[in-house]
Amino acid sequence: MGSSSRKWVGGSISYPAHCLIINTTDYYMENLKRCTKCGEEKELGKFYKKKCSKDGLGSYCKICDNIRKNEWIKNNPEKAEEAKKRSKEWAENNPEKTKEAKKRWAENNPERNREYYQNNLEKVKEKSKIYRQNNSEKIKEYRKNNPGKIRESLKKWQKNNIEKIREYSRIYRQNNCEKMKEWYQNNREKINEYCRNRKKINIHFRLKSIISSSIYKRLKHRLLDKNRKPTFSFLPYTIDDLIKHLESLFQPWMNWGNYGRKVGYWVIDHIKPDSLFHYTSVEDEEFQKCWALENLQPMEWMENIKKSNKYFENLDN
Repeated sequence: MGSSSRKWVGGSISYPAHCLIINTTDYYMENLKRCTKCGEEKELGKFYKKKCSKDGLGSYCKICDNIRKNEWIKNNPEKAEEAKKRSKEWAENNPEKTKEAKKRWAENNPERNREYYQNNLEKVKEKSKIYRQNNSEKIKEYRKNNPGKIRESLKKWQKNNIEKIREYSRIYRQNNCEKMKEWYQNNREKINEYCRNRKKINIHFRLKSIISSSIYKRLKHRLLDKNRKPTFSFLPYTIDDLIKHLESLFQPWMNWGNYGRKVGYWVIDHIKPDSLFHYTSVEDEEFQKCWALENLQPMEWMENIKKSNKYFENLDN
């Protein structure tokens, strides 16, 4: 019985003439290669590129090739050092190609890249520090010409490192208390201007500032404080929960554009006024009831002034 031969990358295999060769087999064969060192069949991505070879890939898989290279370096230290120098010279003469190759390697090897960073943290930090010192003008120029990229990169990093940022901020505040006080005193106008502008475009920031300021004033009136805790760390809801709650009680004319202390605008009202609660800390049950969502509602500013600290039991339900 005759036979027909099908080409295998790295070798050949024969099939009987009566066999049916389907496309999935063609795909399987064309995307595998046999390492001539270990003899295993591996995906093409497991082999280094080699322009002079017939298929454009080396005959050894990456693992075997790395073992071979390490053995050669160990047995030929002088030649290895010379090769290292030539490689360094080429990199210095071809910065763009080197940069592109490093970027491509980092994208293809995220785990190894992360592992190296973790194992060589101090070395990486020192290298980065030296680079920033030697290329300060270049860095400034890049930031000036690429504000969008910088902003997007920073936003992505902050999103992935929330806890790290909080811990760093906490430690910095503890170690630089006096320095921060002095800076705030010297830049009060700048800070106020920033907050005013941000409140106009960011509802979350605006509402957080309103609630935080309101709680601070009420606690101060009772000679109490928050013990430096973030406002929403001791409230049983988030900013988003508060926004949804208030919006669900909006009258047709109410929106976030007409919040404020003037006629025709609305404010946040305590259904049962704060003055009728008795608490000595933010953990007290009375405080929690006072600032519970069920006790907060949007109300027209002038109506809120007229209401003062009046409380009607039938409004509690």
